[in-house]
Amino acid sequence: MGIIVPRHGQSAVNRNRLKRRLREIIRHDVLPTERGLDIIIRTAPGAYSVAFADLRVEMTGVISRLMS
Repeated sequence: MGIIVPRHGQSAVNRNRLKRRLREIIRHDVLPTERGLDIIIRTAPGAYSVAFADLRVEMTGVISRLMS
């Protein structure tokens, strides 16, 4: 898995926080169910303001649709 978090006018602190959140979701929710799938995630500008729980729901939903 690859994660791309463009600047979108945000600080390095905000970018790193978003990357840490995405890695945590991948580590706990995606990797245990992953079946040999290569995925690159590129965030949208709105991802900076999304709550962690909502980000988790969105990520797991997208990954599950890709894996089916």
